[in-house]
Order: sequence, then C-alpha cells, then structure tokens
Amino acid sequence: MVMASTFEESKTKCPICDSSVNELDLGQIGITKETLRTLRRHMKEETFSLLVQLVDITMRKIDPDKIGLESEMKRIITELQRTVEEVKERVAGTAVGKIGEFITIKDLKAISPTDDFSEENASKGGTDIVATVKENGEEIGKVAISVKYDLEWRTDFIQQLNKNMQQEATNFGILVTKDFPKQALSEKAYLKENKTGSLILVVKPEFVSVAYPGYRWAVIAEQKARNSIRSMQEQLERHESIAKAVVEWLNGSEFLKTVSSIEQAKELSVHTMTILNNMVKYVTKNAGDAKKEQESIQRLLHDTKIAVEELKERLDLGGSK
Repeated sequence: MVMASTFEESKTKCPICDSSVNELDLGQIGITKETLRTLRRHMKEETFSLLVQLVDITMRKIDPDKIGLESEMKRIITELQRTVEEVKERVAGTAVGKIGEFITIKDLKAISPTDDFSEENASKGGTDIVATVKENGEEIGKVAISVKYDLEWRTDFIQQLNKNMQQEATNFGILVTKDFPKQALSEKAYLKENKTGSLILVVKPEFVSVAYPGYRWAVIAEQKARNSIRSMQEQLERHESIAKAVVEWLNGSEFLKTVSSIEQAKELSVHTMTILNNMVKYVTKNAGDAKKEQESIQRLLHDTKIAVEELKERLDLGGSK
C-alpha cells in the first residue's frame, strides 16, 4: 500500500496535454514542480506561446562557451529583460503583431538602420513587415517580409508571400521560418525564383540579419538596371521626336523657303565672282601701261637730279667751269 501511495504521489498532469506524467522522470530532465506551476500559469493566461518564443530567442543569443561565466549570465538576463519590456509595451499598447515579427524588425533595424521597416499592414491581413530600402535618404525599392515561427513547414507560406509581394508591388520577398521544405539545399538560407522572375529568400530567424544586407543589394541593383533601361527608352523617345520634327520640317513650307534662299545665295555668289574676275582682267591689262609711265617719270627725275648737281658744282666754283 505504501509503495502504491508513493507511486501515485509521483504522478502529475502535464500542463500542456493534460496526460499523466511521472515527476521523477521530469526531474531527471530538469523540470521541477515550480517549472510545472509556471507552465500551468502561462497556459491559463494564454501566454505560453509568448514564453516559448522568448526562451527560444534568448537561447539563440547565448554563447555556449561563456555559459558558465557570471558576466555572460548577467548580459543574457539584461537582454531578456529589455526584450520582454519592449514586447510588453508593444503588445499591451496596440495588440498588433506577433513577437516573431517584432524580433525580426529589431534584428533588421540593427543591421540596416537606414532602411524603414513597417508592420502596419499586418493587422489588416497584409504583409507582416514591409522593408523600404533606402540609399542616401532616397527610396530605392521594397521587400515584403513574412515571418512564420511555426515549427513545421507549410506550402502556403510561399503562396501567401507571393500575394504580399503583389500587394506591395515588389519582386523581392523574404520568408523567415524555423522549418524548411525537404527539398531545400541549405539549412540556413536559400533563394527561390518564381516563374514571373520574382525572388524569395527563405531564411532561418537566426540568419536573417546576415542574409538581408546582401539581399537589399539585389534590390538596389535591379533599380539601377531599371533606371538604365528607362534612360535608354528616353533616348529612343527623344530620337523619335527629333526624327519626326525633321520629317515635318522637310515636308513643310519652311523647307521650301530655305531651299529658295540657298538658290538665291548661289546666284548672287556667281554674280559676285564675275565682277571680281572682270576687275582682275582690268587691273592686269592696265598694270603694264602704268608701269611704263612710272619708269618714264623715274628717268625724268634722274635727269633733273643730275642737272641740279651740275648747277651746284658751278656755284661752288664761283661760276667758272
């Protein structure tokens, strides 16, 4: 009877599934009566899911090599308290969004502070997080982010994100999920391209802050490509506009006036050349006569000079020769 009583006392109900479990077995894996009371309280207050997620987030931030250090434990407790307060303020104030979305935004904002991250559409059944990529304060593009902290992969995750991407008018989406499909080639992150050319980055929560910076460069690269194509289109449109204007001018009255003016200018040019040619002939013909007269004048001047010099000599000699 004593043994039976001891056996009965060692049994307790699981706060999750309400099945009968052995307290000794629970004690061997570190679950105490206090732990069970805590779990029951959270189950009753419907905060069990929040508790599990907080613990999961905290465990991901623990450095196993430093777990025995007092300073590391203090850091973990401080970080957990800060996270709890932020989550409490967020949930208590607006009751919008899940803790997974909040933590994802926090991680993304830390790695890319220049970008904007909004969860406003989540409460309306829209995109969990809309990331606005910015460069030098200018909006470059958007990324639709879906946060699924479910422990089991579902195919409708991708379908929902595709819908979100259409709503946000973007070709880029990120699915943050704890579980990957069986055909995934990576256990951390992988890229999935749709038939339409849209890109979905599937990533585990702990790697989103590593994957996002590289993914946002893809957004920037696409925008630069679009600007280049737009510039080429503008050049083509400008070229077509110029060609159209030239054709209209060639077929209009202004072109005929221009042609007429050119013909008149050519006629005037020919007439001017005729006048110049006549002037050249006249000058050539009369240049010889003018030269002969100049030579005669020079001889007369020379004879006059000689006569004057003879007169001067006579006067110097007193008039005698």
